Amino acid sequence: MLINLVRDHQPTKLAVAFDLPQPTFRHEKLDSYKATRDEAPDILRQQMGLVRQVVETLHIPTLEAPGFEADDIIATLSDEARDRGDKWAQGMMHVAMATVALWTGRVDEAVRRSAKARATFPDGSDPIGPIQAAAIEGRALVRSGRVAEGFAVLNEALQAEAENPGITMVETALAAAAATVGDIGQ
Repeated sequence: MLINLVRDHQPTKLAVAFDLPQPTFRHEKLDSYKATRDEAPDILRQQMGLVRQVVETLHIPTLEAPGFEADDIIATLSDEARDRGDKWAQGMMHVAMATVALWTGRVDEAVRRSAKARATFPDGSDPIGPIQAAAIEGRALVRSGRVAEGFAVLNEALQAEAENPGITMVETALAAAAATVGDIGQ
């Protein structure tokens, strides 16, 4: 996914945020923080060492802050992007946070963040970003049992992008469907 991001979008700035193993300020303030959250899937935890190796091999800067989660770092960067008027960067950070939320089973957060990303992208700024956000939102909605709503989000995004000369309707539909179809029946 990271290599595809770099290849497809050729970002001028890129960093990866990681959680540190020690408790965060939220854990210190609230004993029940994350008490009801399911643990990250084993496959995700098992791959984190490999992810770090890939990031280091590609010489991508990593961002970590004792007492804070990676989400906090990304949210801070998103706020900074908003403050300087960089809506594309802000939208992509919401897409990243929505993706992580979906991977870790936080479906409601994935829906909220991806909807925020779709609303953030300025018209015509990126032919792919809004579709990525819609695919994540659609997949999260399907996972939560809201299948019709999930496909409605995807259909709306497809209709909005139908006039975009930078991406064909077939490519858009395939990208959205590929992101969503694995969740049907779960």
